Amino acid sequence: MTPRPLSSRRATLAIAAFSSFFTLLATAALQGCGETPEFDKSLQHTPETLVQEFVVRYKNLPENRRTLKSAKTAKPKGEAPDVDQAGKSSRKEAAVKGAMLKEAETLDNVLATLEERLGKLEGVPRAEAAKKAADLLEQEPAVKDEHKKEVVERLRQLD
Repeated sequence: MTPRPLSSRRATLAIAAFSSFFTLLATAALQGCGETPEFDKSLQHTPETLVQEFVVRYKNLPENRRTLKSAKTAKPKGEAPDVDQAGKSSRKEAAVKGAMLKEAETLDNVLATLEERLGKLEGVPRAEAAKKAADLLEQEPAVKDEHKKEVVERLRQLD
């Protein structure tokens, strides 16, 4: 008896079946041991790291953008956008302005980011984190005194 070669259709199906089987086997074997990964706690934000980031962003601001609006004139976050007379929402306009934010970053924006992130720290109340950040910023020589006073005052007002 001489061996008969497989037909090309049978060969193709056999190769596809073996490939599928080994792919599924490899996927199942490489799933891991089922444990949840543990992350390095030192990589989490702290008031110190947030202040360092603030200082770096402050140093990169152009001189003409280092003015703060007073807390009374600043528009509070979360207000509903106005609707113009044509019936279109100003959200599209706000999205365009948000995209241009990186080009027009100001001290107010940098400070608002710091305030927001201080409120999101795990295991640290916002008021405590803001107080710690204010203490650190008071000792920071890279921030000009007139800006330092205003920034620290706004941080101490956070609850």
